Order: sequence, then C-alpha cells, then structure tokens
Amino acid sequence: MMSYTLRTVALAIGFSSLTLAFGQDVASSVKLGGTESVTSAVTPQNDVLRARVYTLYGPSGLITAPNAYVVTPGRVALGTFFGNDKSFGANYGVIPGLEIGASYLDRADGKAKTLANAKFNIVPSNWKHVEFGVGVIDAVDAVQRTYYFMGSFEYLPPDMLTSHGIIGARAHVGVGDGIYKKNMILGTELLFSQRLSAIVEYASRDVNYGLRYVGTEGVRFGVGIQANHLYVNLTTAFNF
Repeated sequence: MMSYTLRTVALAIGFSSLTLAFGQDVASSVKLGGTESVTSAVTPQNDVLRARVYTLYGPSGLITAPNAYVVTPGRVALGTFFGNDKSFGANYGVIPGLEIGASYLDRADGKAKTLANAKFNIVPSNWKHVEFGVGVIDAVDAVQRTYYFMGSFEYLPPDMLTSHGIIGARAHVGVGDGIYKKNMILGTELLFSQRLSAIVEYASRDVNYGLRYVGTEGVRFGVGIQANHLYVNLTTAFNF
C-alpha cells in the first residue's frame, strides 16, 4: 500500500516539477482548502550554504537519508562513502528541480550492485524555508527498489543563538519503503558556521550521527557513526 502511495505522489510531483522546469515563467496554482498555493521552479542555491552531499545509497542528503534538495542544474556531484558498507557514485542536475544519479554499492552482507536514483524537488512559493522532495533509489530493483517523500525545513535562529555560534538549523522529515522499511525518515542539521554542521538522522531503523565540513564550494567531508560503524564520506562538485 505504501509503495503504491509513494509512487502516486512521485508521479504527481515529478510531473509538476518537469512542467515548471520547462516553463519557468509560468507558475501552476491549485486550491488547497480554499487557499491558493503556487509552486515555482527551484532557484539554484550556493553549494557552501546548502551543500549537496552524496549519501550511502546515492541521492544527495544526510548520511543514508535523502533530503528534499537536489543538485543544481548543470552541476555534477561525485561522492564516496566508506563504512561497514561502501559506495561511490555521482548525481547530476539535469534541469531545475531534477537530480538523477547512479552509485555502486558494496554491501558487507551481500554482493556489490549498481543502483540508479532520481529525485524531484519542489518549492512552494508561499511557504518560506520549506521544500519537498520525492524520489526513487535503486530504480531498476537491483537490491531493493525504494520510494521516498521528504520535507526539508530551515530555521534561522534569533540573535541570542547566533551570538553563541549557531547560525541555523534544518529539519528533514519523510517516509520511505524498501531500504527504509516503511518507516519514518528523520534528520536534523545544526549549523555552527557556513562550513561546519552536526547531523543526526533516523533511517532504516538506525540512528546515525556525524560532522560535516564544507571546505570550498566543490568539496564536502563527513565523518561519524552509521549503523554502529565508523564512516567517512567525501563529495566533490563541479559544473559540467
């Protein structure tokens, strides 16, 4: 039932995203409870302030959990992940709001497989600091096809917290089947500066946590604990 629902949401949001991407001067509007809601194409974001980072299963996100954000158009993000499981892969921003990618996953308890993924991003223009993402991991079902839906929320703190070195926070909430076992996906990011952040996520019934450092617009480094094992990951991005 969950797979069917996620697929339906994916198709609906994916169609909207593609329509917006090819017609950015045209906004689509729908009535939601009597209130007009307008969605618009994604505006490219600075890769330091909102780094697109390679995750274990491929899509950009936290550690193993995706978020709502996608690689900006014309940009490639190459990544590696070394932990109990290992992977490397790439994501590409095809058009505004659409990321596609592939990864090679070497599992500690199974054979190595190549996974294909895609993610759509949508930004409600009348909701500040909120974005939504819907996607698929392992689209060809080499290991376990997984559909997910995520909402990402940004929080800008008052001056009291800023004076103590905290410049913002993000929360990521969603649900996924397949590798996420039909459970909630939860994640938080606490930003201590434009370059350093702490991450905690709940995904695949594991609690994972780590630190992320963004050295430049093209290099991001992470270290922490995933499924009770030490991990490191590295992502580099460039325009194609």
